[in-house]
Amino acid sequence: MILAGNYTILATQAYLTIVGMYNMKGGAALAILLLIPSLIAFFLQKYWVSRKSYVTVTGKPSATRIKMDQPLTKYSIFGLCILLAAVIFLFYGMVFFGSLSNSGGQTIP
Repeated sequence: MILAGNYTILATQAYLTIVGMYNMKGGAALAILLLIPSLIAFFLQKYWVSRKSYVTVTGKPSATRIKMDQPLTKYSIFGLCILLAAVIFLFYGMVFFGSLSNSGGQTIP
């Protein structure tokens, strides 16, 4: 619904038919209309890929791996990763504790 904007697209129409109007038969019919082109595209892609031959070549690696043995570099990158993970967990925590709130963004008298 957000991506479509003011346009009516089949996926949102099927969703609104099922959830909004409680019309399961109509929503199922719209979902089938979405399923048919998807299946056609899937089988065409499967047929197209099966016509070609793919080979994986293995062997010794050509380049050596660079090891980071300096503790300053290793721990600074590790600290940066921990900081990034903490910010991500902070966002998830805000969502969790915000879901427990009763105010809905307004002040409670």
